[in-house]
Amino acid sequence: MALPTGPVRQTVVATIVLGVALVGSASYFYATSNDGLRLAGQASLLSEVDLAITATETTEHQMARALLLATELEAGITTEETLRLAREAASDSLETVTAIDLGDGLRAAFSEYTAAGRLLLEAIESGDLARAREVVESDLSDSYGVIAASLASARNQLLGDIAAARSANDMAATISGFVLVLVVPGAMIISYRSIARRQLRRAELENKLSAERELSRSKDEFIANISHELRTPLTSIYGFARVLEDGSIYEPEVARELLDLVITESLELERMVDDLLTAARASDGVLSYKLDVVDLRAQLAEVVPAFERQGGSIPIAIEAIPVIADPLRLRQVLRNLIANARKHGGEEILVLGGRVGDRYELRVVDDGEGVPGDLFEALFERFVHVAARPLVAGSVGLGLHIARTLARGMGGDLEYRRDRGRTHFILSLNLAPEMPFELAIREVMSV
Repeated sequence: MALPTGPVRQTVVATIVLGVALVGSASYFYATSNDGLRLAGQASLLSEVDLAITATETTEHQMARALLLATELEAGITTEETLRLAREAASDSLETVTAIDLGDGLRAAFSEYTAAGRLLLEAIESGDLARAREVVESDLSDSYGVIAASLASARNQLLGDIAAARSANDMAATISGFVLVLVVPGAMIISYRSIARRQLRRAELENKLSAERELSRSKDEFIANISHELRTPLTSIYGFARVLEDGSIYEPEVARELLDLVITESLELERMVDDLLTAARASDGVLSYKLDVVDLRAQLAEVVPAFERQGGSIPIAIEAIPVIADPLRLRQVLRNLIANARKHGGEEILVLGGRVGDRYELRVVDDGEGVPGDLFEALFERFVHVAARPLVAGSVGLGLHIARTLARGMGGDLEYRRDRGRTHFILSLNLAPEMPFELAIREVMSV
């Protein structure tokens, strides 16, 4: 059939061209939309693989930590509660791995891994460490190796597919830009939000894993340090006792000197153990206080003589003003401050005290060099030592941290100040108000 002529023919041709253009654009749009959706699906799957990698790494670390703590419990250097928490954390991580489903290719490997993980946790809970180590060295290591290799291969393949799909989409964008402007951004925004959420979850897992590794490293260093520091006074006490046993006990002057040394080392050991117990209770939030009206002179009379027996008098000049404090905790603060001055300060140590405004300030002053500038900000944190100096007996890096914690727990505070060439540690406490004691305590605890 012949085409019409004139305006009718032009209209028909224009309609045909427009129809072809619309059909072609629609076809191209459909194809490129499918490519975009496929890219989004691959990106989502990549995030799933990344999360699976992070989850298995976290689980592997948690189970290794549980086995380490079980070994430490057997050696008597950790607690049942710490091991229980580690087992629960490992069990939770294992449940996360159990929920992962990346298809038939990895299902068997994940099943073997989770089964081995449960066997390990059961062996740890029953105390069968030999069986636990056997599981780690055989079933758990083998299945984890298979999973790690498979996930790495899947991740590399997905990255290649995503790169190829992006290249194809770039070409499609050049040809049908106006279609992409209308449709693809919405799909990409949704995909990006999904990927961003998954990446955030992965970052949180990685941060948690990093924090756990740092905590484990710090704990190992602390255990090594405290083992050394506790061994020093114990070795001295044992050595002095053996000397007494060998006959020195019949020489009064030598025996008295050795007994003074035994008492001194015993007090150091007691102070370190008190600091460790207090730090543990403070971390668990179970540190308690029994506040009362306290005479500072009486508390100092119980603390200072033990230090004076070690050599050198400690002059005391304080106002006889009652304060509100826990006597037991207050003596621990005083012991730590005087011990700190004796070990790290100068030869001359003074204890001064009096009313300052509406508070009582007790100062332990020494003529030492003071705190180095690089330690000033971290002075009251845990496990802080002067890096250039070796650790000394009785120093576990807890004394000043414990002292400030206890001071604040009693409604006071502890500060460091350098004044006229002397070091001042200033303990501030609430004055005992002139009101019934129950009301005074209630007022202090409400601050």
